[in-house]
Amino acid sequence: MIDFLFKLPQENCIAVTHALLSNMNVPVTLTSLKKSLKDHLYYPSMLAVSDVLSVYDVENVAVKVGTDRLNELPLPFVTQIKDRKGKHDFFTVVTSRVGDKLEFFCPEENKMIRVDTSLFVGRWLSGYVLLVGANNPEGEENYHENRSNEKRESIIRVSALCMLPLVVAAAAFQGIFSFGIVALPAVFFMLAAVLGMLITGMLVWYDMDHQHSLLKSICESGGAGSCSKVLKSSASTIGGVKWSQLGMAYFSAELLLLLFNGVNHAPTLSCLAWMSICVIPYVFYSAYYQGRIVKKWCVLCLSVLIVLLLQGTIAFQQDWLSMPVLLNFLESGKWMSLVWALLSMPLLLYFLLPVLKQAEAGERYKRELRRIKLRPEVFNAILFKQKKINVSLDGIGISLGNPAARHKIIKVCNPYCKPCMLAHKHLAELFKLKLDVHLQIIFLTPGLNHRSGLVAAHLLALAASCTDPVSLEQILDDWYLMQDKDYAAYAISHPVAYELNNQGEQLVDMRKWCEKMGVAFTPTIFVNGYQIPDNYHVAELRYLLS
Repeated sequence: MIDFLFKLPQENCIAVTHALLSNMNVPVTLTSLKKSLKDHLYYPSMLAVSDVLSVYDVENVAVKVGTDRLNELPLPFVTQIKDRKGKHDFFTVVTSRVGDKLEFFCPEENKMIRVDTSLFVGRWLSGYVLLVGANNPEGEENYHENRSNEKRESIIRVSALCMLPLVVAAAAFQGIFSFGIVALPAVFFMLAAVLGMLITGMLVWYDMDHQHSLLKSICESGGAGSCSKVLKSSASTIGGVKWSQLGMAYFSAELLLLLFNGVNHAPTLSCLAWMSICVIPYVFYSAYYQGRIVKKWCVLCLSVLIVLLLQGTIAFQQDWLSMPVLLNFLESGKWMSLVWALLSMPLLLYFLLPVLKQAEAGERYKRELRRIKLRPEVFNAILFKQKKINVSLDGIGISLGNPAARHKIIKVCNPYCKPCMLAHKHLAELFKLKLDVHLQIIFLTPGLNHRSGLVAAHLLALAASCTDPVSLEQILDDWYLMQDKDYAAYAISHPVAYELNNQGEQLVDMRKWCEKMGVAFTPTIFVNGYQIPDNYHVAELRYLLS
Protein backbone atom coordinates (compact mmCIF):
# COMPACT_ATOMS: atom_id res chain seq x y z
CA MET A 1 0.00 0.00 0.00
CA ILE A 2 2.81 2.37 0.92
CA ASP A 3 4.67 1.66 -2.32
CA PHE A 4 1.48 2.17 -4.33
CA LEU A 5 0.71 5.53 -2.76
CA PHE A 6 4.23 6.77 -3.41
CA LYS A 7 4.64 5.48 -6.96
CA LEU A 8 4.97 9.02 -8.31
CA PRO A 9 7.33 9.62 -11.24
CA GLN A 10 10.90 9.80 -10.01
CA GLU A 11 13.51 11.76 -11.88
CA ASN A 12 14.31 9.62 -14.90
CA CYS A 13 17.92 8.81 -14.01
CA ILE A 14 16.90 7.67 -10.51
CA ALA A 15 13.87 5.72 -11.72
CA VAL A 16 15.87 3.79 -14.32
CA THR A 17 18.73 2.96 -11.96
CA HIS A 18 16.23 1.80 -9.34
CA ALA A 19 14.44 -0.36 -11.94
CA LEU A 20 17.78 -1.91 -12.93
CA LEU A 21 18.79 -2.70 -9.36
CA SER A 22 15.33 -4.12 -8.61
CA ASN A 23 15.55 -6.35 -11.68
CA MET A 24 18.93 -7.63 -10.46
CA ASN A 25 17.61 -8.09 -6.89
CA VAL A 26 20.31 -5.80 -5.51
CA PRO A 27 19.30 -4.66 -2.00
CA VAL A 28 19.34 -0.85 -2.23
CA THR A 29 16.86 1.64 -0.74
CA LEU A 30 15.45 4.37 -2.92
CA THR A 31 16.56 6.96 -0.34
CA SER A 32 20.19 5.83 -0.55
CA LEU A 33 20.09 5.62 -4.35
CA LYS A 34 18.71 9.17 -4.68
CA LYS A 35 21.43 10.56 -2.44
CA SER A 36 24.21 8.66 -4.21
CA LEU A 37 23.11 9.79 -7.66
CA LYS A 38 22.31 13.40 -6.78
CA ASP A 39 25.61 13.77 -4.94
CA HIS A 40 27.50 12.72 -8.07
CA LEU A 41 29.39 15.50 -9.78
CA TYR A 42 27.97 14.65 -13.22
CA TYR A 43 24.38 13.78 -12.29
CA PRO A 44 22.35 13.02 -14.34
CA SER A 45 24.62 11.12 -16.73
CA MET A 46 25.64 7.60 -17.71
CA LEU A 47 28.88 8.17 -15.79
CA ALA A 48 26.89 8.91 -12.62
CA VAL A 49 24.89 5.70 -13.05
CA SER A 50 28.08 3.70 -13.69
CA ASP A 51 29.88 5.07 -10.63
CA VAL A 52 26.91 4.51 -8.32
CA LEU A 53 26.53 0.93 -9.56
CA SER A 54 30.21 0.37 -8.81
CA VAL A 55 29.73 1.67 -5.27
CA TYR A 56 26.98 -0.94 -4.81
CA ASP A 57 29.41 -3.59 -6.08
CA VAL A 58 27.64 -4.01 -9.45
CA GLU A 59 30.19 -4.62 -12.19
CA ASN A 60 29.49 -2.53 -15.30
CA VAL A 61 31.09 -1.37 -18.51
CA ALA A 62 30.00 1.14 -21.17
CA VAL A 63 30.19 0.09 -24.84
CA LYS A 64 28.92 1.33 -28.19
CA VAL A 65 27.10 -1.08 -30.49
CA GLY A 66 25.13 -0.90 -33.71
CA THR A 67 21.43 -1.61 -33.99
CA ASP A 68 22.22 -4.89 -35.74
CA ARG A 69 23.78 -6.22 -32.54
CA LEU A 70 20.96 -5.19 -30.20
CA ASN A 71 19.69 -8.76 -29.86
CA GLU A 72 23.18 -9.97 -28.90
CA LEU A 73 23.52 -7.73 -25.84
CA PRO A 74 23.32 -9.45 -22.44
CA LEU A 75 20.42 -8.34 -20.26
CA PRO A 76 19.74 -6.15 -18.42
CA PHE A 77 21.44 -3.02 -19.78
CA VAL A 78 20.99 0.76 -19.51
CA THR A 79 20.86 3.04 -22.54
CA GLN A 80 19.21 6.25 -23.77
CA ILE A 81 16.15 6.73 -25.96
CA LYS A 82 14.06 9.60 -27.31
CA ASP A 83 10.58 10.27 -26.00
CA ARG A 84 7.62 9.46 -28.22
CA LYS A 85 7.63 12.97 -29.66
CA GLY A 86 11.36 12.82 -30.36
CA LYS A 87 12.05 15.99 -28.34
CA HIS A 88 13.79 14.83 -25.16
CA ASP A 89 16.41 12.24 -24.24
CA PHE A 90 15.70 9.75 -21.47
CA PHE A 91 17.47 6.89 -19.74
CA THR A 92 15.91 3.46 -19.93
CA VAL A 93 16.74 -0.09 -18.86
CA VAL A 94 16.05 -3.11 -21.07
CA THR A 95 15.30 -6.14 -18.90
CA SER A 96 14.03 -8.96 -21.14
CA ARG A 97 13.77 -10.16 -24.72
CA VAL A 98 10.94 -12.45 -25.89
CA GLY A 99 10.92 -13.24 -29.59
CA ASP A 100 10.88 -9.95 -31.50
CA LYS A 101 9.77 -7.93 -28.46
CA LEU A 102 11.78 -6.04 -25.84
CA GLU A 103 10.71 -5.11 -22.32
CA PHE A 104 12.06 -1.73 -21.21
CA PHE A 105 11.35 1.11 -18.80
CA CYS A 106 9.05 3.61 -20.50
CA PRO A 107 9.86 7.17 -19.30
CA GLU A 108 6.42 8.51 -20.28
CA GLU A 109 4.49 5.86 -18.35
CA ASN A 110 7.11 5.43 -15.60
CA LYS A 111 6.86 1.63 -15.80
CA MET A 112 8.10 -1.41 -17.71
CA ILE A 113 6.40 -2.04 -21.08
CA ARG A 114 6.91 -4.56 -23.91
CA VAL A 115 7.08 -3.43 -27.55
CA ASP A 116 8.38 -4.66 -30.89
CA THR A 117 12.14 -4.39 -31.23
CA SER A 118 11.72 -2.23 -34.32
CA LEU A 119 9.77 0.37 -32.32
CA PHE A 120 12.49 0.46 -29.67
CA VAL A 121 15.23 0.85 -32.29
CA GLY A 122 13.32 3.83 -33.72
CA ARG A 123 13.72 5.62 -30.36
CA TRP A 124 17.25 4.42 -29.63
CA LEU A 125 19.94 7.10 -29.64
CA SER A 126 23.68 6.78 -30.18
CA GLY A 127 23.99 3.08 -29.41
CA TYR A 128 25.86 3.59 -26.13
CA VAL A 129 24.84 1.03 -23.54
CA LEU A 130 25.88 0.27 -19.98
CA LEU A 131 26.27 -3.47 -19.52
CA VAL A 132 26.11 -4.94 -16.02
CA GLY A 133 27.54 -8.17 -14.64
CA ALA A 134 25.75 -10.82 -12.60
CA ASN A 135 28.34 -10.90 -9.82
CA ASN A 136 25.94 -11.24 -6.84
CA PRO A 137 26.56 -7.68 -5.60
CA GLU A 138 26.26 -6.97 -1.89
CA GLY A 139 24.27 -3.79 -2.43
CA GLU A 140 23.71 -1.20 0.28
CA GLU A 141 25.40 -1.46 3.64
CA ASN A 142 22.91 -1.81 6.53
CA TYR A 143 20.16 -2.32 3.96
CA HIS A 144 17.56 -3.87 6.27
CA GLU A 145 17.91 -1.14 8.89
CA ASN A 146 17.77 1.59 6.24
CA ARG A 147 14.78 -0.05 4.57
CA SER A 148 12.91 -0.12 7.89
CA ASN A 149 13.63 3.58 8.40
CA GLU A 150 12.48 4.31 4.85
CA LYS A 151 9.19 2.46 5.39
CA ARG A 152 8.61 4.28 8.68
CA GLU A 153 9.15 7.65 7.00
CA SER A 154 6.81 6.61 4.18
CA ILE A 155 4.10 5.75 6.71
CA ILE A 156 4.51 9.18 8.32
CA ARG A 157 4.24 10.90 4.92
CA VAL A 158 1.19 8.86 3.95
CA SER A 159 -0.46 9.63 7.29
CA ALA A 160 0.15 13.34 6.78
CA LEU A 161 -1.23 13.20 3.23
CA CYS A 162 -4.31 11.30 4.38
CA MET A 163 -5.25 13.83 7.06
CA LEU A 164 -6.99 16.29 4.71
CA PRO A 165 -8.95 13.63 2.75
CA LEU A 166 -10.07 12.02 6.03
CA VAL A 167 -11.23 15.34 7.49
CA VAL A 168 -13.10 16.22 4.28
CA ALA A 169 -14.66 12.74 4.11
CA ALA A 170 -15.77 13.01 7.74
CA ALA A 171 -17.35 16.42 7.11
CA ALA A 172 -19.11 15.10 3.99
CA PHE A 173 -20.54 12.05 5.78
CA GLN A 174 -21.61 14.18 8.72
CA GLY A 175 -23.46 16.56 6.39
CA ILE A 176 -25.21 13.75 4.52
CA PHE A 177 -26.04 11.95 7.78
CA SER A 178 -27.58 15.12 9.27
CA PHE A 179 -29.39 16.55 6.23
CA GLY A 180 -29.69 13.60 3.87
CA ILE A 181 -29.51 13.92 0.09
CA VAL A 182 -30.14 17.66 0.36
CA ALA A 183 -26.52 18.10 1.46
CA LEU A 184 -25.07 16.53 -1.71
CA PRO A 185 -24.69 19.81 -3.68
CA ALA A 186 -22.80 21.35 -0.74
CA VAL A 187 -20.61 18.23 -0.55
CA PHE A 188 -19.83 18.48 -4.28
CA PHE A 189 -19.05 22.18 -3.81
CA MET A 190 -16.63 21.30 -1.00
CA LEU A 191 -14.96 18.58 -3.09
CA ALA A 192 -14.54 21.12 -5.89
CA ALA A 193 -12.84 23.44 -3.38
CA VAL A 194 -10.46 20.61 -2.42
CA LEU A 195 -9.69 19.95 -6.09
CA GLY A 196 -9.13 23.65 -6.73
CA MET A 197 -6.78 23.91 -3.75
CA LEU A 198 -4.74 20.93 -4.99
CA ILE A 199 -4.45 22.32 -8.54
CA THR A 200 -3.49 25.81 -7.39
CA GLY A 201 -1.04 24.19 -4.97
CA MET A 202 0.56 22.46 -7.96
CA LEU A 203 0.75 25.83 -9.73
CA VAL A 204 2.51 27.36 -6.72
CA TRP A 205 4.85 24.36 -6.71
CA TYR A 206 5.52 24.74 -10.43
CA ASP A 207 6.37 28.41 -9.90
CA MET A 208 9.17 27.27 -7.59
CA ASP A 209 10.34 24.19 -9.51
CA HIS A 210 9.83 24.24 -13.29
CA GLN A 211 11.88 21.06 -13.70
CA HIS A 212 9.80 18.73 -11.54
CA SER A 213 9.10 15.61 -13.60
CA LEU A 214 5.46 15.14 -12.52
CA LEU A 215 4.49 18.77 -13.12
CA LYS A 216 6.36 18.88 -16.44
CA SER A 217 4.53 15.77 -17.65
CA ILE A 218 1.18 17.40 -16.79
CA CYS A 219 2.00 20.79 -18.28
CA GLU A 220 3.42 19.34 -21.49
CA SER A 221 0.56 16.88 -21.98
CA GLY A 222 -1.02 19.07 -24.65
CA GLY A 223 0.60 20.06 -27.95
CA ALA A 224 -0.19 23.74 -27.46
CA GLY A 225 0.30 23.64 -23.74
CA SER A 226 2.90 25.75 -21.98
CA CYS A 227 2.37 26.38 -18.30
CA SER A 228 5.77 28.05 -18.10
CA LYS A 229 4.97 30.68 -20.74
CA VAL A 230 1.60 31.51 -19.18
CA LEU A 231 2.92 31.63 -15.61
CA LYS A 232 5.83 33.86 -16.64
CA SER A 233 3.67 36.31 -18.57
CA SER A 234 3.13 39.88 -17.38
CA ALA A 235 -0.48 39.12 -16.40
CA SER A 236 0.44 36.20 -14.10
CA THR A 237 0.58 38.59 -11.12
CA ILE A 238 -1.65 41.28 -9.71
CA GLY A 239 -0.17 43.81 -7.34
CA GLY A 240 2.99 41.69 -7.21
CA VAL A 241 1.09 38.62 -6.03
CA LYS A 242 0.85 35.49 -8.20
CA TRP A 243 -2.62 34.47 -9.35
CA SER A 244 -1.73 30.91 -8.35
CA GLN A 245 -1.20 32.05 -4.74
CA LEU A 246 -4.46 33.99 -4.74
CA GLY A 247 -6.24 30.94 -6.14
CA MET A 248 -4.85 28.69 -3.44
CA ALA A 249 -5.91 31.21 -0.79
CA TYR A 250 -9.41 31.42 -2.34
CA PHE A 251 -10.06 27.66 -2.42
CA SER A 252 -8.54 27.06 1.00
CA ALA A 253 -10.81 29.79 2.44
CA GLU A 254 -13.85 28.04 0.96
CA LEU A 255 -12.77 24.73 2.43
CA LEU A 256 -12.04 26.16 5.88
CA LEU A 257 -15.43 27.89 6.05
CA LEU A 258 -17.27 24.68 5.15
CA LEU A 259 -15.27 22.58 7.60
CA PHE A 260 -15.67 24.94 10.55
CA ASN A 261 -19.25 26.21 9.94
CA GLY A 262 -20.71 22.97 8.61
CA VAL A 263 -21.13 21.61 5.08
CA ASN A 264 -24.81 22.52 4.81
CA HIS A 265 -24.69 25.80 6.80
CA ALA A 266 -26.99 28.09 4.77
CA PRO A 267 -25.32 31.47 5.57
CA THR A 268 -21.89 30.02 4.72
CA LEU A 269 -23.18 28.58 1.43
CA SER A 270 -24.73 31.94 0.58
CA CYS A 271 -21.42 33.70 1.23
CA LEU A 272 -19.54 31.17 -0.91
CA ALA A 273 -22.12 31.40 -3.67
CA TRP A 274 -21.65 35.17 -3.96
CA MET A 275 -17.88 34.64 -3.97
CA SER A 276 -18.26 32.12 -6.79
CA ILE A 277 -20.31 34.51 -8.89
CA CYS A 278 -17.86 37.36 -8.31
CA VAL A 279 -14.91 35.36 -9.71
CA ILE A 280 -16.69 34.31 -12.93
CA PRO A 281 -15.35 37.35 -14.87
CA TYR A 282 -11.82 36.13 -14.06
CA VAL A 283 -12.63 32.83 -15.82
CA PHE A 284 -13.36 34.62 -19.12
CA TYR A 285 -10.42 37.00 -18.70
CA SER A 286 -7.97 34.15 -18.09
CA ALA A 287 -9.29 32.08 -21.02
CA TYR A 288 -9.12 35.10 -23.35
CA TYR A 289 -5.61 36.02 -22.22
CA GLN A 290 -4.26 32.51 -22.72
CA GLY A 291 -5.96 31.94 -26.07
CA ARG A 292 -5.55 35.37 -27.71
CA ILE A 293 -2.61 37.11 -26.02
CA VAL A 294 -0.17 34.40 -24.96
CA LYS A 295 -1.56 31.92 -27.53
CA LYS A 296 -0.59 29.06 -25.24
CA TRP A 297 -2.70 27.04 -22.85
CA CYS A 298 -1.75 26.20 -19.29
CA VAL A 299 -3.33 22.83 -18.46
CA LEU A 300 -3.36 23.51 -14.72
CA CYS A 301 -4.78 27.03 -15.21
CA LEU A 302 -7.58 25.70 -17.41
CA SER A 303 -8.34 23.09 -14.74
CA VAL A 304 -8.75 25.89 -12.19
CA LEU A 305 -11.16 27.72 -14.52
CA ILE A 306 -13.25 24.56 -14.90
CA VAL A 307 -13.46 24.20 -11.11
CA LEU A 308 -14.55 27.84 -10.75
CA LEU A 309 -17.25 27.35 -13.41
CA LEU A 310 -18.40 24.15 -11.70
CA GLN A 311 -18.74 25.92 -8.35
CA GLY A 312 -20.58 28.85 -9.95
CA THR A 313 -22.99 26.45 -11.66
CA ILE A 314 -23.72 24.60 -8.41
CA ALA A 315 -24.25 27.88 -6.54
CA PHE A 316 -26.60 29.24 -9.21
CA GLN A 317 -28.66 26.05 -9.55
CA GLN A 318 -29.10 25.61 -5.80
CA ASP A 319 -30.46 29.12 -5.31
CA TRP A 320 -27.86 29.94 -2.67
CA LEU A 321 -27.68 33.55 -3.90
CA SER A 322 -29.87 34.97 -1.17
CA MET A 323 -29.04 38.48 -0.09
CA PRO A 324 -30.99 38.29 3.22
CA VAL A 325 -29.16 35.10 4.16
CA LEU A 326 -25.83 36.72 3.26
CA LEU A 327 -26.66 39.78 5.39
CA ASN A 328 -27.61 37.47 8.24
CA PHE A 329 -24.22 35.78 7.86
CA LEU A 330 -22.40 39.13 8.05
CA GLU A 331 -24.51 40.45 10.97
CA SER A 332 -24.21 37.27 13.04
CA GLY A 333 -20.50 37.75 13.57
CA LYS A 334 -19.62 34.87 11.27
CA TRP A 335 -17.91 37.36 8.96
CA MET A 336 -14.88 37.07 11.23
CA SER A 337 -14.54 33.43 10.19
CA LEU A 338 -14.56 34.61 6.56
CA VAL A 339 -11.78 37.10 7.23
CA TRP A 340 -9.79 34.48 9.12
CA ALA A 341 -10.25 31.91 6.34
CA LEU A 342 -9.27 34.39 3.62
CA LEU A 343 -6.15 35.56 5.46
CA SER A 344 -4.81 32.25 6.82
CA MET A 345 -3.42 30.83 3.56
CA PRO A 346 -1.94 34.15 2.29
CA LEU A 347 -0.18 34.60 5.63
CA LEU A 348 1.07 31.01 5.51
CA LEU A 349 2.34 31.44 1.94
CA TYR A 350 3.86 34.82 2.80
CA PHE A 351 6.11 33.27 5.45
CA LEU A 352 6.57 29.81 3.94
CA LEU A 353 7.27 30.51 0.25
CA PRO A 354 10.40 32.65 0.80
CA VAL A 355 11.82 29.91 3.02
CA LEU A 356 11.08 27.22 0.41
CA LYS A 357 12.46 29.35 -2.41
CA GLN A 358 15.63 30.12 -0.48
CA ALA A 359 16.05 26.43 0.34
CA GLU A 360 15.58 25.46 -3.32
CA ALA A 361 17.93 28.21 -4.49
CA GLY A 362 20.42 27.24 -1.81
CA GLU A 363 20.44 23.63 -3.03
CA ARG A 364 20.89 24.81 -6.62
CA TYR A 365 23.79 27.13 -5.74
CA LYS A 366 25.29 24.41 -3.57
CA ARG A 367 25.28 21.99 -6.50
CA GLU A 368 26.80 24.57 -8.85
CA LEU A 369 29.47 25.53 -6.31
CA ARG A 370 30.26 21.86 -5.79
CA ARG A 371 30.68 21.37 -9.54
CA ILE A 372 33.23 24.18 -9.60
CA LYS A 373 34.94 22.95 -6.45
CA LEU A 374 35.35 19.42 -7.83
CA ARG A 375 36.98 20.45 -11.08
CA PRO A 376 40.45 18.85 -11.06
CA GLU A 377 42.16 22.10 -12.05
CA VAL A 378 40.50 23.97 -9.15
CA PHE A 379 41.38 21.20 -6.70
CA ASN A 380 45.00 20.99 -7.84
CA ALA A 381 45.45 24.78 -7.67
CA ILE A 382 44.36 24.73 -4.02
CA LEU A 383 46.12 21.43 -3.23
CA PHE A 384 49.56 22.65 -4.34
CA LYS A 385 49.35 25.50 -1.80
CA GLN A 386 48.91 23.08 1.13
CA LYS A 387 51.51 21.41 3.35
CA LYS A 388 53.93 19.34 1.26
CA ILE A 389 55.49 16.04 2.37
CA ASN A 390 59.24 16.53 2.82
CA VAL A 391 60.03 13.48 4.98
CA SER A 392 60.47 10.02 3.46
CA LEU A 393 57.86 7.32 4.12
CA ASP A 394 59.80 4.41 2.66
CA GLY A 395 59.41 1.09 4.44
CA ILE A 396 56.67 2.03 6.91
CA GLY A 397 52.91 1.62 7.01
CA ILE A 398 50.53 -0.56 5.01
CA SER A 399 50.52 -0.36 1.23
CA LEU A 400 47.46 -0.97 -0.95
CA GLY A 401 47.23 -0.77 -4.73
CA ASN A 402 49.82 -0.25 -7.44
CA PRO A 403 52.92 1.59 -6.11
CA ALA A 404 53.34 3.11 -9.58
CA ALA A 405 49.77 4.44 -9.68
CA ARG A 406 49.10 7.92 -10.98
CA HIS A 407 47.58 9.10 -7.71
CA LYS A 408 49.20 8.41 -4.34
CA ILE A 409 47.22 8.79 -1.13
CA ILE A 410 48.57 8.71 2.42
CA LYS A 411 46.16 8.23 5.30
CA VAL A 412 47.31 8.98 8.84
CA CYS A 413 44.87 7.28 11.17
CA ASN A 414 44.20 5.67 14.54
CA PRO A 415 42.52 2.22 14.80
CA TYR A 416 39.91 3.55 17.27
CA CYS A 417 39.25 6.89 15.57
CA LYS A 418 35.61 7.05 14.37
CA PRO A 419 36.27 9.61 11.60
CA CYS A 420 39.07 7.28 10.42
CA MET A 421 36.52 4.49 10.02
CA LEU A 422 34.41 6.72 7.76
CA ALA A 423 37.50 7.75 5.80
CA HIS A 424 38.38 4.08 5.35
CA LYS A 425 34.99 3.39 3.74
CA HIS A 426 35.41 6.25 1.26
CA LEU A 427 38.97 5.24 0.39
CA ALA A 428 37.86 1.63 -0.11
CA GLU A 429 35.36 2.93 -2.69
CA LEU A 430 38.28 4.18 -4.81
CA PHE A 431 39.42 0.60 -5.28
CA LYS A 432 35.88 -0.57 -6.01
CA LEU A 433 35.73 2.08 -8.73
CA LYS A 434 39.05 0.73 -10.05
CA LEU A 435 40.71 4.13 -9.95
CA ASP A 436 44.46 4.38 -10.53
CA VAL A 437 45.44 4.99 -6.90
CA HIS A 438 47.93 3.75 -4.34
CA LEU A 439 47.12 4.02 -0.64
CA GLN A 440 49.66 4.07 2.18
CA ILE A 441 48.29 3.81 5.73
CA ILE A 442 50.25 5.37 8.60
CA PHE A 443 49.22 4.85 12.23
CA LEU A 444 49.53 7.60 14.80
CA THR A 445 49.50 5.88 18.20
CA PRO A 446 51.24 6.26 21.60
CA GLY A 447 52.93 2.84 21.17
CA LEU A 448 52.50 -0.85 21.96
CA ASN A 449 51.57 -0.11 25.57
CA HIS A 450 48.32 1.50 24.40
CA ARG A 451 45.30 -0.33 22.97
CA SER A 452 45.45 1.64 19.68
CA GLY A 453 49.13 0.76 19.30
CA LEU A 454 48.38 -2.91 19.92
CA VAL A 455 45.73 -2.98 17.16
CA ALA A 456 47.99 -1.02 14.81
CA ALA A 457 50.80 -3.50 15.38
CA HIS A 458 48.39 -6.39 14.73
CA LEU A 459 47.25 -4.85 11.44
CA LEU A 460 50.87 -4.20 10.39
CA ALA A 461 51.77 -7.81 11.16
CA LEU A 462 48.81 -9.10 9.15
CA ALA A 463 49.73 -6.86 6.23
CA ALA A 464 53.34 -8.03 6.32
CA SER A 465 52.27 -11.67 5.97
CA CYS A 466 49.50 -11.09 3.40
CA THR A 467 50.39 -11.36 -0.28
CA ASP A 468 46.89 -11.02 -1.74
CA PRO A 469 45.69 -7.37 -2.11
CA VAL A 470 42.03 -8.41 -1.98
CA SER A 471 42.57 -10.33 1.24
CA LEU A 472 44.42 -7.37 2.73
CA GLU A 473 41.50 -5.08 1.92
CA GLN A 474 39.16 -7.54 3.65
CA ILE A 475 41.44 -7.71 6.71
CA LEU A 476 41.27 -3.92 7.06
CA ASP A 477 37.51 -3.88 6.40
CA ASP A 478 36.94 -6.46 9.13
CA TRP A 479 38.45 -4.08 11.68
CA TYR A 480 37.32 -0.68 10.47
CA LEU A 481 33.75 -1.76 9.69
CA MET A 482 33.34 -3.59 13.02
CA GLN A 483 30.53 -1.85 14.91
CA ASP A 484 31.85 -2.64 18.41
CA LYS A 485 35.61 -2.64 18.41
CA ASP A 486 36.44 -5.94 20.16
CA TYR A 487 40.17 -6.52 19.69
CA ALA A 488 40.15 -9.87 21.49
CA ALA A 489 37.57 -11.28 19.06
CA TYR A 490 39.41 -9.76 16.09
CA ALA A 491 42.73 -11.25 17.20
CA ILE A 492 41.14 -14.71 17.41
CA SER A 493 39.62 -14.48 13.92
CA HIS A 494 42.79 -12.89 12.47
CA PRO A 495 45.78 -14.54 14.18
CA VAL A 496 49.30 -13.31 13.42
CA ALA A 497 52.22 -15.56 12.66
CA TYR A 498 54.77 -13.84 14.92
CA GLU A 499 55.14 -11.51 17.90
CA LEU A 500 53.57 -8.03 17.75
CA ASN A 501 56.63 -6.61 19.49
CA ASN A 502 58.39 -6.82 16.13
CA GLN A 503 56.17 -3.94 14.96
CA GLY A 504 57.08 -1.64 17.84
CA GLU A 505 59.97 -0.01 15.99
CA GLN A 506 57.75 0.74 13.00
CA LEU A 507 55.14 2.35 15.26
CA VAL A 508 57.87 4.62 16.64
CA ASP A 509 59.04 5.50 13.11
CA MET A 510 55.50 6.42 12.11
CA ARG A 511 55.01 8.57 15.20
CA LYS A 512 58.32 10.38 14.50
CA TRP A 513 57.25 10.96 10.90
CA CYS A 514 53.99 12.51 12.12
CA GLU A 515 55.89 14.76 14.52
CA LYS A 516 58.25 15.97 11.78
CA MET A 517 55.31 16.63 9.44
CA GLY A 518 53.29 18.37 12.16
CA VAL A 519 50.44 15.85 11.97
CA ALA A 520 48.56 16.12 15.25
CA PHE A 521 45.11 14.67 14.50
CA THR A 522 43.52 11.80 12.65
CA PRO A 523 42.53 11.24 9.98
CA THR A 524 44.96 13.38 8.01
CA ILE A 525 44.97 12.74 4.27
CA PHE A 526 47.72 13.56 1.79
CA VAL A 527 47.13 13.40 -1.97
CA ASN A 528 50.02 13.31 -4.41
CA GLY A 529 52.40 14.64 -1.77
CA TYR A 530 50.20 17.46 -0.38
CA GLN A 531 47.78 17.59 2.54
CA ILE A 532 44.18 17.67 1.38
CA PRO A 533 42.64 21.18 1.87
CA ASP A 534 40.29 21.70 4.82
CA ASN A 535 37.31 22.47 2.58
CA TYR A 536 37.61 19.12 0.78
CA HIS A 537 36.37 15.80 2.10
CA VAL A 538 37.88 12.38 1.49
CA ALA A 539 34.53 11.27 -0.02
CA GLU A 540 35.11 13.72 -2.87
CA LEU A 541 38.32 12.02 -4.00
CA ARG A 542 36.29 9.62 -6.14
CA TYR A 543 35.46 12.54 -8.44
CA LEU A 544 38.78 14.34 -8.22
CA LEU A 545 40.94 11.32 -9.03
CA SER A 546 38.75 9.66 -11.67
